Amino acid sequence: MTTEPKPYTYRIIRSAKRRTVAIHIKANEVTVRAPTTLALAVIHRFVDQRHDWILKTLAKDRSQPVVNFQDGALLPIGGKLTRMVLVTGSSGDIKLGGDVLIIPVSNRVKYPHRYALKQLDTWLERRATAVLSEQVFSAANSIDCGSRLTRITYKVTRSKWGHCTHAGVIQLHPRIMMAPPEIQHYLVAHEVAHLRHMNHSGAFWETVARLDPSYKVHRQWLKDHQHATLLLSASD
Repeated sequence: MTTEPKPYTYRIIRSAKRRTVAIHIKANEVTVRAPTTLALAVIHRFVDQRHDWILKTLAKDRSQPVVNFQDGALLPIGGKLTRMVLVTGSSGDIKLGGDVLIIPVSNRVKYPHRYALKQLDTWLERRATAVLSEQVFSAANSIDCGSRLTRITYKVTRSKWGHCTHAGVIQLHPRIMMAPPEIQHYLVAHEVAHLRHMNHSGAFWETVARLDPSYKVHRQWLKDHQHATLLLSASD
């Protein structure tokens, strides 16, 4: 246990439904999730015990700077590196041809890269709706949770790949379509498993494994590539 000042800060999020303590690191931010009634001293001690792991994870996270979306950038689409080509002064739909993605950008927009990234997200959402919605229904039915699924939505966030509510609404990030198909399937499996287990217990991971036996490898892919997908940003 360390008693020296930490070279990082962390945010504590409490939940009445949580039974365990967990540390999450994303985008260089450390978040500790804990039960509502757990003493603050116990939470701090838990963080101290994992001090070395936190430092190691932060170092790895910072070694992979967030990728800026720009003309000519190489980004994964379906897991395959694809060059982004912004065509200024044109209109119409985004077109994927081989390893090139052509994104029309109007002359009237003030921030072309931000506009193009938003267009890309919209395009990815359409692909996700066409491909993943049926997978979600199928996976839910395979674990006898089809009746618990009420809706599927797609939303761009900078904090999580997916979410499942107690009301049975599953939310997926459109940029999951940048990942290979097997990674897309893992995200579906993860969120569908929450229809049965609204936690990350051993039983939850057993359900994920039932839907995706290689989930550990696929989960790692998301962690390793989040800087070019989930955290992708545009600066004009």
